[in-house]
Amino acid sequence: MTADSRPPTSLEARSSARRPGAGGVRVLQSRGFIIFLTLLIQLADWLSSTQVVVGYLFVVPLLLGAERRGRAEAMRYFLLCCLLTLIPLKLGLHTAAWPASLAWRPLASRLLACLALGVTTELCLRNRRLHTRQLAMEVRLAQADLRHDLIDTLAHDLKTPVLGTLATARLMRQELDPDGLNDLQLRGLVAILSSQERCLRLIEDLLQIFRADIDGLPLHREPLNVIGLAQDAIEAVRPLAEERSIVLELRLPAGQDTLTWLCDAAMVRRLMENLLLNAIGHSLRRDVIALVLVAVDSELRLQVLDRGPGFPAESLAQLFDRFYRADPDRRGSGLGLYLCRQIVEAHHGRITATNRPEGGALFEVVLPAEVPSRSEVDIKSLEAPAD
Repeated sequence: MTADSRPPTSLEARSSARRPGAGGVRVLQSRGFIIFLTLLIQLADWLSSTQVVVGYLFVVPLLLGAERRGRAEAMRYFLLCCLLTLIPLKLGLHTAAWPASLAWRPLASRLLACLALGVTTELCLRNRRLHTRQLAMEVRLAQADLRHDLIDTLAHDLKTPVLGTLATARLMRQELDPDGLNDLQLRGLVAILSSQERCLRLIEDLLQIFRADIDGLPLHREPLNVIGLAQDAIEAVRPLAEERSIVLELRLPAGQDTLTWLCDAAMVRRLMENLLLNAIGHSLRRDVIALVLVAVDSELRLQVLDRGPGFPAESLAQLFDRFYRADPDRRGSGLGLYLCRQIVEAHHGRITATNRPEGGALFEVVLPAEVPSRSEVDIKSLEAPAD
């Protein structure tokens, strides 16, 4: 059943029921009243003078029943009205009084009435389609508002115990004497900290992705030393790497200790952390993960290299899709790389993933120095093919 021929949805019924005078409107739109009105118009046509075309009055039942009719039913009623309008001509009721030279006028008048009925039917169907789309849009907006409130509330309720656990574990690590703890207790405390930090990072990723899907990622671009951001990102994920004896390296051009770039500090740091966490999740114990920063031809190139098993060739194109995981058996939500793509695209850059010939994966991010103007972005979006 098509959208035009389906019966009214429960939402349409409820919305019409809430309107003032809905009971009287339902009576006027009922099938019985439409049939009665149709017969009354036909009787008036039979009894009217030869100069009057009463068939135009069929517009009234057409409009009254338009909200309840699908396309198929509307076309059937339109054809019935045309038939009832033309029947008097077949019976000769409105042609006998006309001179022979003007015998064409009754037919022309009634064909014009049929044309008017056809135009009215099409406009009613178009109006019904627009009304259906409006209702669907209102439903989607209401659902989006509900999801927004739900995600915000859920994230707040989830973050509160996680932050409390993190604060308590950090306080314990500061106050307790490491020499007084055995190896098992120390490892347990480190595991609590790392797992709670992972939960907090996942909650923040969910919030960021949800808000980005609705409003886009808001960026606060300013000149920053991205080397410092890279060092902070490495320190943030180092405890997780140390659990598996993985070494994290920051590789820079020789003799370079500052690299200033126009970017959003929080977003670029989250980008680096997510790429490093992805590399940690796919690396073996005692592997080396390298974060490489270099500026080439007014572009900032950021690379994360690991020595893990890499990815199947058929999954490389889907790595940055939401909830996609190349290996479902591995731990992960499938959101980290998707958020990376959003961050890079918000900076008008590009991100790619390839398998290294010597083994492992290479993720490369390219951020331009110059951000295109809004007009240029709009033109490119219009020229780009539809997704």
